[in-house]
Amino acid sequence: MRLRTLGKLELEGSNFTQAKALLLLAYLAVEGPQERRRLAELFWFRSAGPLNNLGTTLTRVRKGASGVVERNDIQVWTSVECDAVELLQAHKRGDAEACAALYEGAFLEGVRLQGASSELEEWFYTTRESLGARVRQALLDLAEGRAGVGEFELAAEKAQRAYLLPGAPEPEPGELERLFTLLQAGGHGEAFEVRREALGYDLDFNLSIEGARAALYKGRGTAGVEVWHNLPIQPTQFVGREAEKAKLGELLLDPACRLLTIVGPGGFGKTRLAIEVATSQRGSFPDGVFFIPFAPVTSSTSIPYAIADALGLGPSSLADVNQQLLEYLKERRALLVLDNLEHLLDGIGLVHDIWEQTRNVKLLVTSRERLNLRAEQVHVLKGLSSPDEVPIERSDAVELFLQAARIAGHEVVLSEDTAQEVARICQLMGGMPLAIELAAVWLQILPLGGIVEQLAKGLDLLEGSTRDVPARHSSIRAVFDYSWELLSEVEREVLRRLAVFEGGFSLRASTEVAEASLPVLARLGFTSFLMLTPAGRYEKHPLVLEYARERLAEQPGERSRIMERHGKYYLTLLQEHYLELSSSTLQEPRTLLEAELPNIRVAWDWAIGQQRLEMIRDSAFPLHKLLEVLGRDEEAVELFSRAAASLDQKNPEHQGALGRVLIGKGAVHKAVGGADKGRSLFGALELLRPLGDDLGVAWVLSWLVVGSYFGGDEVRAREYHQEGFPLARRVESPHLIGRYLNTRVILDEGSLGLEEARKLHEHTLREQREVGDFFSLIYAMVMFGVFLTRNRFFDEGKALLTESLELARDYQFVAQVVHALHGLIEASLATGDLDEAESFASELLQDLKDYGLPEGRVDTQVQLGLVATRRGKLAQAEEVLFEALRIARELGIHNLILVALLGMAELRIAQGREETALGWLGLIINHQASRHFDRAEAQRLLANLRPPEELAAAVSRGKELTLEGILAELLPPT
Repeated sequence: MRLRTLGKLELEGSNFTQAKALLLLAYLAVEGPQERRRLAELFWFRSAGPLNNLGTTLTRVRKGASGVVERNDIQVWTSVECDAVELLQAHKRGDAEACAALYEGAFLEGVRLQGASSELEEWFYTTRESLGARVRQALLDLAEGRAGVGEFELAAEKAQRAYLLPGAPEPEPGELERLFTLLQAGGHGEAFEVRREALGYDLDFNLSIEGARAALYKGRGTAGVEVWHNLPIQPTQFVGREAEKAKLGELLLDPACRLLTIVGPGGFGKTRLAIEVATSQRGSFPDGVFFIPFAPVTSSTSIPYAIADALGLGPSSLADVNQQLLEYLKERRALLVLDNLEHLLDGIGLVHDIWEQTRNVKLLVTSRERLNLRAEQVHVLKGLSSPDEVPIERSDAVELFLQAARIAGHEVVLSEDTAQEVARICQLMGGMPLAIELAAVWLQILPLGGIVEQLAKGLDLLEGSTRDVPARHSSIRAVFDYSWELLSEVEREVLRRLAVFEGGFSLRASTEVAEASLPVLARLGFTSFLMLTPAGRYEKHPLVLEYARERLAEQPGERSRIMERHGKYYLTLLQEHYLELSSSTLQEPRTLLEAELPNIRVAWDWAIGQQRLEMIRDSAFPLHKLLEVLGRDEEAVELFSRAAASLDQKNPEHQGALGRVLIGKGAVHKAVGGADKGRSLFGALELLRPLGDDLGVAWVLSWLVVGSYFGGDEVRAREYHQEGFPLARRVESPHLIGRYLNTRVILDEGSLGLEEARKLHEHTLREQREVGDFFSLIYAMVMFGVFLTRNRFFDEGKALLTESLELARDYQFVAQVVHALHGLIEASLATGDLDEAESFASELLQDLKDYGLPEGRVDTQVQLGLVATRRGKLAQAEEVLFEALRIARELGIHNLILVALLGMAELRIAQGREETALGWLGLIINHQASRHFDRAEAQRLLANLRPPEELAAAVSRGKELTLEGILAELLPPT
């Protein structure tokens, strides 16, 4: 398949035509891999659930055009061929013929941006004009090449196409002159129109046809002309940053951009990128490309002399040299690359004068701090693409590391083991080129694993011994020391305090924790110590963070004070907002707390380390609720286990905090499986009951209801429910009340008749809406939808399940998305729509892979196995169902093992192995961990195999089997 974007938007080789999905595909093709959250906000910025809209669109693309879109936990990308990308590649290699041939019309011609964000609109029109500008330049080069050999009429035809090119921006004055000369030389009538347009710029072209031909013969066109430059030769091949090179090249061609500053921390490759961009655009500056390094310049008064020296102008007094420079540059089309200006910003008046008093001189500046001139356009340089952002084979950081390793005399071959270590090195370096190169040097004496281990200890490893690099680049610490000296004392103080933040921070947090003022934050941003994200948060590069932490460690008293402010701020923030996580105002608190989760983790660990028992106790339930809503089970295990290990059960002062922590540890999984989880919950109950902690007791009992029921002890489950539900109402916890309402349905549904059960579901939904906990409400909707489909009210049940799925996606409730999709798959299987069931299941498996929820994978694998069984694909079904059984055994959850065994029983029936199936079905009916609807399905299958008088014998046969024995027979020992 090939994506056409020039002249139309179409996916050739496919029938897929959905406009927004194709626009998304075009964006990915042109811009490369993108963060999922950024894409969602870009394309669905007005939606309540942009990430869900993105997920739905990607699913449609996968169904309609399989293989064109790929994704991981962080990013989305495409490898589909695209004509716009081919054009950019042709332009990069200087293939003007290919550029002209590929351009069949304006970029995304005919596409309407209904409801698009302003940023997407800007990308749309900027990209269109950028591509048009490239093709116009290519056509002009081709035309001048034809004119150079006397083919003036052919040259004029190409010039006319360049002038009227759809999608291209208005020609700038220099282009108008080239167009007029070409058209006039060919005797083309369009020359009059070009001349009239030029008059708007106060330009008057008076060349005759003969004069125009003579001018072209003299080589005034740029095609094939060698431009003078003094760009330094680079010792190694430039790696990566293709998109940035293209973007900066476009800006240099843009008549509206004449002062462009590349801003970034030291060691990020600003100079190298500027040289690459200047080299690629040399042909656009016939009067020369001049590289002026300012690192050795110590005084701003020397700026004009450094520029004059690079231009080859003779010595002059200071008063004369500025004027001499301006006179020299006034009529020239030249590019000045002003490198490393950050320490001379008090003398940039001359830079402004050059911009203001020349027409065709462009300035490309590199600096650790922006110039803050109104004419300046800024490109903020970040790290090279890392393996945590893109696949490792497409990571620029990895490519640079491999190149640096080869230069150091060590060839690294990426294998399953080495790839992980190289990826970790690049992640620790945050994609910083200098740091990556310095790390690779150590391959001479350390293995990859040793480098990872040493890098985790700090910055000391990142020192080099190369003699031909500036002292400020001899080590990462030297890089940051150089920038540190450019800061004021107040700025240094704030930067030290900001080291306590993990994963970014808000303006409010920086004010309340680090006592930072907005002007100081702005200054740290201008000097590249901080980056402001599109979401309005501040972030630090990982090596900047490490450097700031070293500086903070030099002030232990200050560190202790700021850590306390940080811990109190974030745990209070969690306690204030967690109740809103599943209310109707979900998006804002969820976005806030999800963004702050790294800082909440730090604050939680601080409270544990300082034994702040009251904060641990009061934060445990909010932390569990946050992690439950986000679907972060593994993280919950880690955080609550660490807290439990720090507390002493024998210490009376610890009991309240420890009890709450043990609930969080034991309630991580949706079903209680394994002795450790059970011990945690019962241990919590033992600690909290004597303390009269109603919230804690209600919380732990809600989990024991579920665990006891699915463990087969329904009597105990009801006892826990009867004790816990009144407590939940007493403490007025919407989340716990919602949980108890849903577990009441689980306990009672199987013992009621159809009408009574339906009334119970309807009553529960009404109560859930009054309580206002949307997390529990959506699960209640799912349960009701499943109940309806199991009782053959298919239309009503599927409608309710679809509604619950849409709500779960809007609110980004991971667990409820999984439950709703499971219900829809079950409904599709019940109605015989195997295609729909398989489509839902495939989508869900991908989501489960993203979310990391192994319990959900068991049910999904079983449902896929049933699809294959009912299609007669028995070998495929066997493979899928064995995988479900293996996962269920690893989890140690009996009711999930029985679910997988039920799917295996249906497969054995289809294989003609009824006797085996009979025994398994009997076991499922008898086993205390079976859910009532699994027993009902087992009984249905039995009824299809044996007449009623033989059913009792079949069921009793199952009593002779054990789950452990069947697993030992089916699966190899672990």
